[in-house]
Amino acid sequence: MDMADPASKPPRSAPRSPDPHGSGCGSPGLAVLLDALRPVRRQIILSAALALTGTLLELVPYLVIWRIAVILIDPIAGSGGHAGIPELALAGLAGTLLRFAAQAGGGIIGHAAAFRVERTLRQRLLDHIGRMPLARLDGQGGALKKTLIDDVGRINGVLAHTLPDLVSGLGLPLVAGCLLVWVDWRMALASLALLPLAVAAQARMAAGSSALFTRWSGTEAAANERLLAYVQGIATLKAFNRQARSLEGVRRTVHDLRDLAVSITRRSRYPYALFGLALSFNLATILPAGLLLHAGGSLTLADLMLFLALGGVLTLPLTRVVLAANGLRQLAACLDRIAALLAEPGLPVADTPERPDGNTVRFESAGFTHADGTVALAGASLTLAEVRITALVGPSGAGKTTLARLLGRALDCTEGRITIGGADIRRMDPADLAGRLSTVFQDPVLFHGSLADNIRLARPGATDAEVTAAAKAAGADGFIRALPQGYHTPVGDRGARLSGGERQRIAIARAILKDAPILILDEATAHADPQTEHEVQRALARLARGRTVLVIAHRLATIERADRIVVLCGGRVEASGSHATLLRVSPTYAALRRAQDDAARWSLRGNAAAPTEVRP
Repeated sequence: MDMADPASKPPRSAPRSPDPHGSGCGSPGLAVLLDALRPVRRQIILSAALALTGTLLELVPYLVIWRIAVILIDPIAGSGGHAGIPELALAGLAGTLLRFAAQAGGGIIGHAAAFRVERTLRQRLLDHIGRMPLARLDGQGGALKKTLIDDVGRINGVLAHTLPDLVSGLGLPLVAGCLLVWVDWRMALASLALLPLAVAAQARMAAGSSALFTRWSGTEAAANERLLAYVQGIATLKAFNRQARSLEGVRRTVHDLRDLAVSITRRSRYPYALFGLALSFNLATILPAGLLLHAGGSLTLADLMLFLALGGVLTLPLTRVVLAANGLRQLAACLDRIAALLAEPGLPVADTPERPDGNTVRFESAGFTHADGTVALAGASLTLAEVRITALVGPSGAGKTTLARLLGRALDCTEGRITIGGADIRRMDPADLAGRLSTVFQDPVLFHGSLADNIRLARPGATDAEVTAAAKAAGADGFIRALPQGYHTPVGDRGARLSGGERQRIAIARAILKDAPILILDEATAHADPQTEHEVQRALARLARGRTVLVIAHRLATIERADRIVVLCGGRVEASGSHATLLRVSPTYAALRRAQDDAARWSLRGNAAAPTEVRP
């Protein structure tokens, strides 16, 4: 079917909007947050209310002390002796206990809601990443880590800490200010005399802060990426004595981060100092005004004591508001990155998925061109026959890996199409396609956990007997049982405790356990030693029965008995056939064979023949 035909056009892409509920918010990041908050909005409101209640109860001790001072000092109020003081003391104790209870309850509820939102967002991001083309994620480890861990974690911090701080930082000065105005409006104004100075200083600090934080986040992500690459490649760097030079690149990115932090600090040091001074030093206006009014007889000593005690800390909670405002500005950048990731298009999804009839794979003039115009594969037409092994060979850069990635939809064809059982893979349910494919990569990835866990990843419900059978079929049972904990042995980070060949056999066992009808082997025996290679080849031969198998091979000796061998060169299919046929009709295949024969005869004492050059 011609892909230019409207009837065969690719299915629509997954929606890009991160606001599936149509909140109508102008900011995509805010829409993402509101959507995540919807299930816990009652808990968030209750947490904020308890935080405000606890904050207001902080005023109780001040009011109790003030009333006791009035009783003891004012001759009219104290005419009844010390009556009422014990009750006031009990009220102060009760208020303090209630304050702790409210703050503790609000903290527990707020943290529970924050962790739920964090889990929801991470799960949503992971689900979306799972629907994205795998090629889109290449080289994005540092940025994805920052979004998944740091940015989502900052949302947790805002909900659990920043929001209560914002409520208390605004609520306490507002209520306390109203109380002081009721007691004496002149002294209330004196208590707030330095507030305009603090506001001006904060405005100076806030100017341009969003852009600075965005720059900080980008610099931090670059440092994470460089550091991650250095750590992952440390063994190779040491082998070539290049760790010092490579570390210099890491040092530069860290120094860039440091220089930016110093620049931000220098920019805000004077406004920040002025802001803190204005909020914490209002006694400089309260004390002179209070003494003056008291000397004139218009302010009682008890009221003066109240203003000295409460007025001195009246504006101090506003520092929490400033910190909360900074946190909210940082949150905006975090939400923008989360929304941007969620807006990345997923794999196109067909409105009505097609169901394959069988497992024969056909590449029909399939091609792929990178965004920069580089052609990786052009007009490739071939058939992977069902119940047969098809081998794919060619020089480096010929398009072998691209072809395999197109079959797994890590990439989508930019021309032509690929079908399985007659169904265009772009119109298949992605879960159906994934369930039909098993892939063993040249450099397999193992995860934290035991060997059994890593094999069982292919089918979580598999029994121990099925896991063992898969390991035996892959030639892995022997070395697994030789380990101290057998199948329960932890593999370490990315399988670091295993050799390359052992990791490869675990990956093969995983593919065997999945029992998918289509198998892609990307040089699956690359790390197998001669002793185990024959066993693995026998296992793969058994596995091929009833399955469609594509083998990407670099060593021709491993695929000479394949049912069909396809030669790629320069992104195009040059020839296909048996080993003997290709030696006669394919210059590329013949050159590959000569090059490998030359390599086999090579020794440390000199070459037996001049090396053969193979060009893509």
